Amino acid sequence: MTKPKRTRERQRAQRGRGSVYFRERDQLWVGELSRTADDGRRERRYVTGRDVDTVNEKLDELRRSWKRSPATRRDGSMTVGRHLDGWLSRMKPTVAANTYRGREQHVRVHLKPALGTKRLDRLTVRDVERLLNEIVNVKGLTARTANHVRTTLRIALGEAQRDGLVAQNVAALAKAPPVKTTEMRTLDADGVRKLIAVVSDTDEAAFWLTAITTGMRAGELAGLQWDDVDLDDGVLHVRRSWARGLDGGFEVKEPKTTKSKRKIPLTPEAVDTLRLLRQRLEAEGDAVGADPVFTDAAGQRI
Repeated sequence: MTKPKRTRERQRAQRGRGSVYFRERDQLWVGELSRTADDGRRERRYVTGRDVDTVNEKLDELRRSWKRSPATRRDGSMTVGRHLDGWLSRMKPTVAANTYRGREQHVRVHLKPALGTKRLDRLTVRDVERLLNEIVNVKGLTARTANHVRTTLRIALGEAQRDGLVAQNVAALAKAPPVKTTEMRTLDADGVRKLIAVVSDTDEAAFWLTAITTGMRAGELAGLQWDDVDLDDGVLHVRRSWARGLDGGFEVKEPKTTKSKRKIPLTPEAVDTLRLLRQRLEAEGDAVGADPVFTDAAGQRI
């Protein structure tokens, strides 16, 4: 069935609610809405759909969004670097130390040197794509690193867009470099049996057997304390991890998510080796409550 073309009657019917018209080349209905900021700048947005009702619903949602975030005057003195500095300071108290450290490194090493002096409201998609290409093809880093940098910029510009400092998030629109996936190499059952046989007579037997049979992360193993281990029931509780803090040193921290807190059943072999380890440490005056389960010769967490 042939769809109607754009008409003057339809434009008048939509006056005050944005214009809606049919686009022949891709057989889509298009809705157009514009507004004026207090500095006279015009902002225009488009939505599309397969039918008029869908487009009008999208326009209604866009109008509601604009009411929540009115168009404001662009700050011509605001640079990308200045915005990133402010964003980092606002983000720091709200995220884990490792997350902040990674974002700060992206800003310091990649984003500010390449984009820092540009006016925030004049940053373009091509600027971002040029930086991502440079990270991979000039600096020789991986596409995954470039994608992480893009994610950091996308989050920072999302705040700027929310605050009316930019009309669109150019990092979200930029094409991400393709990431090459490689198959992870893991031990098969025979390899696991050989590893257990090698470590079973060493002082680290309990550590390796617990790691192999529970799949715990390295930080979770290092953060494990004796009051997390119930040898009678044959289970352990993951309640904390050993992670790097904001000052650069390591500290015991809560897991990032509630799902990370979990109860893990232990194999009989793991229970036996942990019991032997505990008996040895208790004989030496250790293995009490909040003491770490796995330590080196100096008594420091592994």
